[in-house]
Amino acid sequence: DLVAKAGGPIAVIAVALAVRVFAGTSQAAASTASVAYINFVYKDHYATATAICNSLGASLGLAIPLLSTLLFNSGGFAMPFLTFGAIAIVMIIASSPFLPKDLISTPVADAPPISFGAMRRMPRLSITLMVLFSNMASSGLIGAVAPLILENSDLSDMIVSWFFSLSSVCWMAGSLLGGFFVERTHPDATMHISNAMGIAALAGVTFFHGGFLSFISFLVLSLATAAAQTASCFILVQDARRIGDVAIPFTTGMKIAGKSFGEAFGNLVGTLLFTYGGKSLVGVTFGLLSVVTAIVYQASIMVLDSAPPPVNLHEPLLENYAPAGNRFFKLVSKITSLGKIKNWGLRTLYRNNSD
Repeated sequence: DLVAKAGGPIAVIAVALAVRVFAGTSQAAASTASVAYINFVYKDHYATATAICNSLGASLGLAIPLLSTLLFNSGGFAMPFLTFGAIAIVMIIASSPFLPKDLISTPVADAPPISFGAMRRMPRLSITLMVLFSNMASSGLIGAVAPLILENSDLSDMIVSWFFSLSSVCWMAGSLLGGFFVERTHPDATMHISNAMGIAALAGVTFFHGGFLSFISFLVLSLATAAAQTASCFILVQDARRIGDVAIPFTTGMKIAGKSFGEAFGNLVGTLLFTYGGKSLVGVTFGLLSVVTAIVYQASIMVLDSAPPPVNLHEPLLENYAPAGNRFFKLVSKITSLGKIKNWGLRTLYRNNSD
């Protein structure tokens, strides 16, 4: 309300985008460093170790709206921003020694190898805490915006927050199971397999607040989105294996940074669709985008599988043989990912369950 009165709707959108990108930068920095570390220390169990870190961070992060509400009630608008903003800044600074230098601006073929010397000296507990607090900062900065958008928080918001935590428990279980069974073939697929575990809890909350029609539309949308994202994993894994280990932390960090902007943009699009067309327009729009993304990316996979291996093993295969599918996926899949639905969908359904 304060931002809207000062600068109108455009100012609200600008602030939300800025906060999300800043929080995503912190998360991308810490996650990139942590993935490089995990890939070095737990090379034979990369997917399982990654799933454990991601799941712990998600379990903590999804309960953050409750902490944001408490901070807001105790210290006003500035308190959650000061708290989580400080954590995010610390995470960016703490991650910087462990990031490969000049990797973003250097062609992959010429990229320097990652130095793990500093990571050897860094206790495993420290790197794990870095991931956890980075997820907490990212989620907390987003949660800090909520009191500006919603009415005054009350017990109902806390109940919804605990439902989020319930879904994260399912997410953790799915991540652990997926990590043990899939890590030898397609490691990145574990996070998307785990989403299926969380869909059940999230769909239950949707049914509780929005009725049978909302439940069906959410379930169909979620499954279509999961299919599109899972399809992407096969290309990402093949691409990373072709261009060497140096690509794994780099692609992971860029993927998280892209997701951060995608979530902010997806929140904006979803809110506008809901405002002007209700739940039906949201479901139809994102559902069609998800299905189209899955089809286009499946076609990209077929092109990738039929393509001859590159002469230079450090040559990024994805950019050579499926550039259009790659760009299309990065745009659409980030907009339609499950994070947006959880961010604004359940709270909107709860606040507007008579729609």
